[in-house]
Amino acid sequence: MGTAIRHLKTHIERIPRNITNEQAKELLNDVIRNFLRDKIEYSSKAIAETYAITKITNGDVILIFG
Repeated sequence: MGTAIRHLKTHIERIPRNITNEQAKELLNDVIRNFLRDKIEYSSKAIAETYAITKITNGDVILIFG
């Protein structure tokens, strides 16, 4: 969760001062959506498509850190 907060703070600092609040909100929504896609969805697909197929069997417990 700390990574997500740092990522969001970085993008908040980079918001141009001359845009409206609505534009800023939309920009931050896009940042959050992209973060979720890149860090969670793509990571889980990569794990599932490469490692999990050969190593994980039914009943295994999986711990994910990140």
